[in-house]
Amino acid sequence: MAPILLPPLREREGDVALLVDHFLRFYCAANNVPLKNLDAEALEVLEEYAWPGNVRELENLIQRLVLMVPGPTIYVKHLPQQILYTSSARRESLLIPEEGISFDEEMARIEVAYLQAALRRTDGKKSAAAQLLRVDGQRMKYLCRKYGLNGQLFTQAR
Repeated sequence: MAPILLPPLREREGDVALLVDHFLRFYCAANNVPLKNLDAEALEVLEEYAWPGNVRELENLIQRLVLMVPGPTIYVKHLPQQILYTSSARRESLLIPEEGISFDEEMARIEVAYLQAALRRTDGKKSAAAQLLRVDGQRMKYLCRKYGLNGQLFTQAR
């Protein structure tokens, strides 16, 4: 008997899509479930994943998704977190969830986080915090007023 050398799934470009299609057909038929499909973004995430468990890991995932996903389409939100965290394609979905975001509220939240961090690092000194954030002093004072940040709240007890 001659051994057959087959590279790992992560090295076989294009095989993930073919295997996903095969496993979807197989497990939908085996479980008497209408044929499900995989959203393009979800497929992109799966194609980027390293598959340390190789084909068996992919097969187990598709089997679980066939049984767990209620609708006809498997989306990124249905994929396990460990796969999502390793995916660069998922970054956009983490930034902007399916239901969308309020851009202004998100930007305000980010501004406040940076302002608070700079004020903490400088013991509440607005001029030093402004230097850290590379903004002029007037803008720093304006932002602190805008968000109700008082530098004295950030001084550390010594």
